Amino acid sequence: MQSTYFALLPLMLVLPLACSEDTPDDDASDAGASGRGISGNSGASGSGATAGSAGFSGGSGTSGSAGVAGSGGVAGSAGAVSFGGTSGAGASSAGVSGAGVSGAAGTGAGAGAGSAGNCGKGGAGGGEELAFVPEGLPSIEAPGEEGGLVLVASTLMQGADGLELYVAVRNDGDAPACEIGAMTSFIGADEQVIETVGLPLQAGHLYEYSGAVLNCLPPGEIGMGAALDLPDTIVLEELTGLEHRFPAFEVAGIIALNAFKVDDVEVVSGACGSKYTGVLTNQFERGIIPASITIFPVNEVGRPFGAATATTEGISAGEGWAFETSSVPNPGSDYVALPDGSVNF
Repeated sequence: MQSTYFALLPLMLVLPLACSEDTPDDDASDAGASGRGISGNSGASGSGATAGSAGFSGGSGTSGSAGVAGSGGVAGSAGAVSFGGTSGAGASSAGVSGAGVSGAAGTGAGAGAGSAGNCGKGGAGGGEELAFVPEGLPSIEAPGEEGGLVLVASTLMQGADGLELYVAVRNDGDAPACEIGAMTSFIGADEQVIETVGLPLQAGHLYEYSGAVLNCLPPGEIGMGAALDLPDTIVLEELTGLEHRFPAFEVAGIIALNAFKVDDVEVVSGACGSKYTGVLTNQFERGIIPASITIFPVNEVGRPFGAATATTEGISAGEGWAFETSSVPNPGSDYVALPDGSVNF
């Protein structure tokens, strides 16, 4: 597959495509650290939404009359995905409150306070063995896009506040792909485009070029992204397919910062479902301001179906931040953790 790449001239200004916890952010070893998730349930959604408004938006959730549960996933390792985990079966019952939970404060002299987490996005997630959900709905790269960036999994599902889209993309090229975006066209009857939605792709790796910090996906690694609260004009039952484009920059002479290390990730049950705790360490010689982490629960074949986030004002060189993410209804069998941040040179 050939993705859209743009050549950069020297001294160009790069504007990162990233989201934070109340807008999520994203970081060849600085990376999406791996951890082991827990077994998820492949239940179905109840009559009411359990999750509140997203960890992305930071708003408070609402009470639901019936909970949701989902299926399992895989672990991310250094930005890549390793596989394992099993899932149970069953459905959740009682609805839970969407009230937010507090994010953990940073540890160490250089770590800033973590932002408050809220009930995050995500849901049941569909089948454990499926790379694309809904099953039978074509989800492909747009014609002419075949190349370095390859769509390996996607989930289009009904969330608490509307349709949600999650994608996983692998860099099959020979060089890092920087500041990757994703453009998804939702196709209806007679091959008409209903909507085209853009979202940033989180790569988990930081690079430097002429004093600018870039978020890039190294060859062989997997990045992920989420588009939440899709327009009401998109009706799942009326779709005939999805087409994806992945614009990115290939920059000669960039230097990997190897800035991030993620340790001690645990899944903790909470009022809104499950959240993640752990330690994000700044291994770089300069402070990272701000810093964030997004954890995607995934199934056994690496398909994401939720996003839990946490942000902090900054992490000093050599220091660690004890994070606590927003919640997801189902933690999956495993997860992929993708940190992000900015460095002042």
